[in-house]
Amino acid sequence: MTEKKQIGYGSLSLVLLVLGFMFNYKFSNDFIVSYSIFHALQLDIYSKGDEGIHYPVLASILFWIPALVVAKKYPNDFGAKLSQLFATMLTFLYTIAVVLALAYYFLDHY
Repeated sequence: MTEKKQIGYGSLSLVLLVLGFMFNYKFSNDFIVSYSIFHALQLDIYSKGDEGIHYPVLASILFWIPALVVAKKYPNDFGAKLSQLFATMLTFLYTIAVVLALAYYFLDHY
């Protein structure tokens, strides 16, 4: 018989991962949480007006990196291994995307 994993601090990593997704999710009424926060703080959404680096995606990484850290620290809690896998993949892919976007930006302007 398999032992059920308990909900603990590692389970918080799953919550942080979902919050990172919901931060940029477009709800049915075209409401996006990150856009509302950026507009309230009078920050640009994109680096070049209507195109360029999408800053709210970078803000999502602020949820995924703590999710990764918490999942690594408490790997035996419910959902920790799953969120560690997804947070690792997302952080890696988005970091690569940001580095490529910055390289393209600087190569294009110099």
